[in-house]
This record gives sequence, structure tokens and C-alpha cells, in this order.
Amino acid sequence: MSDTALAVGEQIYTYQQMDELPVGSVICENGNEGRAWEKQRDGMWHGIRGITGVHGADAFSMEGYNRVWARPGVPPPEPPQETLLQFMWKFRENALSGAHENGVSLEATMKGLRLLGLDIPWELGPGVQMKTLDDRLDLPDGVVVVNASLTDPKHEDYTLFVRKGRRWTIILGRAGLGRDAVIVDYPGVTETPAWWAQQGDEDAARQVAQFKARAWRVGQQIKSEQSWCNTYEHVIARVGVTARSIREAQVGAGFGPGDRIGQRDAVSLPAGSLLIYRSNDWTDHWAVYERDDSCDNMTRTRRIAGHRDERAASLGHYQSVMTVLAMPIEAGQPAQADPPQVPQILDLLPIGTVFTYSGCQYVICRDRQIITWTRATEEIPARGIHQASAFTGAHIIINIYPGDNS
Repeated sequence: MSDTALAVGEQIYTYQQMDELPVGSVICENGNEGRAWEKQRDGMWHGIRGITGVHGADAFSMEGYNRVWARPGVPPPEPPQETLLQFMWKFRENALSGAHENGVSLEATMKGLRLLGLDIPWELGPGVQMKTLDDRLDLPDGVVVVNASLTDPKHEDYTLFVRKGRRWTIILGRAGLGRDAVIVDYPGVTETPAWWAQQGDEDAARQVAQFKARAWRVGQQIKSEQSWCNTYEHVIARVGVTARSIREAQVGAGFGPGDRIGQRDAVSLPAGSLLIYRSNDWTDHWAVYERDDSCDNMTRTRRIAGHRDERAASLGHYQSVMTVLAMPIEAGQPAQADPPQVPQILDLLPIGTVFTYSGCQYVICRDRQIITWTRATEEIPARGIHQASAFTGAHIIINIYPGDNS
């Protein structure tokens, strides 16, 4: 550890080290690159990446809690690629820790983890990083951990903790136990588990991107059911799961609800996805298509609803350009549109469409406003009471389309 002139990647232990960093340097928390600050000409550190505030060096922890992320002219190092299993573990730990921090339903959190396939036995051992707030871990007595930000035995605050009767007790050092810890010793296990030591590759990067997209959509579903506030988004953003995850996923070439795509792109969407075509010439000429692997056309789609203007040709089973309406979270589940895209999707749907939003069914009326729908409603209502922009807090599932004459 150098006293001054820290290199990219090195941890920060003294105020002098921060003062020596040149203007334009960026520092971040060790365990969360999303929390970062950039040094300005006045010597102050300005929050970036959504972090607000301006701070002097004395406002930061000098215990190796932060590290140098970038220096002017020196690009940040590429972090090692995680495997899918490593990221799934990180997501699990963050979710359970976040539930504990914010006092939300642990059962609701576990439901989401089960939907994502994370309720599995985990092989733990030396080197694995964990959250100390995860009380769902069945850890044996004798597990020894160290704070993840203080793993250097030469540091004056290096501290070891042992697990005894679901409590952590100091056996060496003086620091308190933080939320992020690294297992140093695990009874009966001497080697780091193979899944934790493995290096990810390009395939792993695609798998992680796919998982992030699915985690975002499952999380939005649970958030809607539980009426969680926006703190939820901040918690999952700590591990890089955001609304952008949908577009960053490799499945479906990164497309999501609201995107206009061509025939070659349509076939890359997951089976069960819904697409819509609306004519620019005739407002009552439209069709909805479903991605179906049993179809043998170039887009692997079939028309499931539509209305053909008498002046137009047949709507067929695909169009040259279509808009993605909804996508399933996983195979066998109904296609749905996520909250950020819902108003845009509602504007695309034809008059008379019935959809489910937050457990209730609604219909698009003839004036294109929206009203609650019941099975006693025989004709399309003339007037609604809600604008599409009012439907932003949950996903929608499309239930019924108006009469098909295509």
C-alpha cells in the first residue's frame, strides 16, 4: 500500500492520499461502484452516477472503505467477469440484506427469489463474500469472517469475527462488523468453493445480462403486489439491476415493450411475446401477433387478433415492421408490459382492448380513455375516466382484444 500517488484500484487509507489525487480522479466504494465521486478543481469531491452532494476529503472513511476507480488518462481496470452463479448469489444476498435494512416482508422477498431460482442450497467456504444481515443463511458455529473492506491483515482495523449461536463475536481486532464480510474459515471446508473461484467468460456475461433483465421484471411484479416504494429500485441498483437491464439483455437482441422491430429481429424474441401492427393509412387496420415456435414463417409469429380495413390486404401472420407489446418473464408465463412502458403500450392498443393492471381489469373506451371493465360490460363504453399516463405503477397483462374480422 503506497502512502501517496495511489494507482487505479488501490484502496484509500489517508487524507493525504486523497489530496494527492489529481483533478478528475474518481473514487468509489469498494463494494459498490455505483457510489462514486469525482475530484474538482477546488479540491472538493462531487457525487456522480446519481449521487448528490459535494464533500471534502475529511467526509470520507479513511479505512480502505473507498478505492481509486479512475485517474485522468488512466482507464479504470476491467473487473473480472462474474459467472451466472456468482451474480445470482450476489443478487440473493443484496435482496435479503435490503429487506432487513428496510423492514419489508421477508416472505415477499423470498417469493421473488424462488421465482428467480435462488432458493437453492449454496456451498460456502473460505473466500466467499456474504451479507451479515442475511438471516436466512444456516451458518454453523465456528464460521470466521472479516469485513470485506478491511481484508488486509496489516491494516490497524483488521478484525476477525466468529459465529456462535447466531451471533458474531470478535476474536481479533477492534472494528465493528459491517454488512459485507468475507469468509476466512468454514468448519470442515478448507478450499474456496469451485463456483466462487471460477472465472466468467462471454457466455457468462450474456447469462448475467439475461438474469438481470428477468430479475428486474420479477422484482417489478413483487413491488407492485407489495406496494413497495422506490427505495426498492435503489436497493437492487446496488448490484446493477435497473430498468436498463431489459435493453442490456442479450435475449431478444435487447428489445423490450415499445420497441419497433423488423422481421429478422422478431424471431429473436422469446416465445409468447406479443407484437402489434397499426396502419399509418387506416386507424381501424391493425393486428396483434404472438411469437410461436411452432410456426414455420420467417418471424415465427401467428396473428391472434386484428381488424382489416375493407380497402386493405389481408393482415397475414406478420408485418415488415411491428412493435413489441409485451414479453413473458419466463417460459409458460403470460406476456406482460413493464411499468415504464405501460402508457406507451396502452396508446398502441385498439379501442375495446381489456387488460389487467394491479389485479383489476380495465377497458379502452371509444374516446381512448380507460375505465374499469366487468364481464357485464357487453359493448365498448363510449367514455372513460383515466388517461393512459395514469397507469405507471405496475405491469399490465392483455386479456381480451376487440372483435376479429381479419
